[in-house]
Amino acid sequence: QIRRHVAFHKTFFVSLFPILLLFPKLIPFRPSVLYKIQGHDNDKVNKKDKEKKRTGFNAWIYRVKAFYASPSIKFQNHAFFYILFLVLHAYVVLFEMGESKVWRNGWILLLFAMVLMYMVDEFRQILKNDMMFRHNYFDNSWNRIDAVMYSLYVVGIILWLFGNLYWYSVSRAVLCVNTLFLFTRLLFLSNADQNMGTLLLILKEMSVDFINISILIIIFVLGYGIALVGLIVEPDHFVPSNLVAIFFYPYFQIFGEMHLEDLVQYKVKVNGSEVPLYLSKDVTPIDFTRGTTIVLVAVYMAVVAIGFVNLLIAMFSDTYRKIKDDQINVWKYQRYGICEEYETAALPPPFSVIVILLEISMKAYRCLCSASPVA
Repeated sequence: QIRRHVAFHKTFFVSLFPILLLFPKLIPFRPSVLYKIQGHDNDKVNKKDKEKKRTGFNAWIYRVKAFYASPSIKFQNHAFFYILFLVLHAYVVLFEMGESKVWRNGWILLLFAMVLMYMVDEFRQILKNDMMFRHNYFDNSWNRIDAVMYSLYVVGIILWLFGNLYWYSVSRAVLCVNTLFLFTRLLFLSNADQNMGTLLLILKEMSVDFINISILIIIFVLGYGIALVGLIVEPDHFVPSNLVAIFFYPYFQIFGEMHLEDLVQYKVKVNGSEVPLYLSKDVTPIDFTRGTTIVLVAVYMAVVAIGFVNLLIAMFSDTYRKIKDDQINVWKYQRYGICEEYETAALPPPFSVIVILLEISMKAYRCLCSASPVA
């Protein structure tokens, strides 16, 4: 157990250079506490430690093993290498996604290898857990994000490698959209902090409120959008763009983009000259539809911008207050998820492949030993 007052930069440099563990005063921690977390009797372990009296090289090996087995160090190393993976992905997306640079670019091949290692590491965690965890894997929202993230990566890479020019453009779009999921997955690391973890849970609960209020808004938007497009477009034949306009105008009007120039013609011709609509004495059927459009837009903005938006803000405030009152317990629950995630985690990718190969070798060796006949 590493003491809380130890600075982050110390543990980071020690994880990079284990030789620094030869100086116990640099990183004060108690390796025997790890056995207590795993369910062993801590008093017996301390007694065995005193009897064994590790010194010299054995003591250093013991401290290195206990240091890297700490969940906090595992979390720190995984976070660091995941950020490096995000930097690599961003660099490839921004600068290296040329059509002719698939097999000849080392950065792209390195990105593909990193993605493969992360997928293998995820499968390893699934196989090492019990059957209950496998059945409830998708109950965790972060696991669902992982499944979508890796699926998009596989689809994008396959289209990029084996598709034509059209599918290459589709693969670029898929990989670029997948960037959103990659950075969203980075939010999981914020659960280690009390304030950030609480805010993340508040955001998650607010998304439920947003979905509920969005259902009401969509129902109202559909009615308003169909009426609006029917007023501004003279019906003649089927036009697919009209279906897009049903959602296009109402959505951006919520954020203040009214598009009044497209919806209403402010000036009409009177005696060969253009005058404002309200100065025209002659009211035609087209002018009547324009007036109806103005009234419809005004009613829509009053209901949505004032009614639904303020209702959503009130629901957000209520959710924030409920979770903030129980902030400590909420954060402990979030932190437990991180401890459970990194309790059995191996080295971070790409070094996790070493642990996987060792586990496969040990399992194959045991199988061969059990299958060999007894002399």
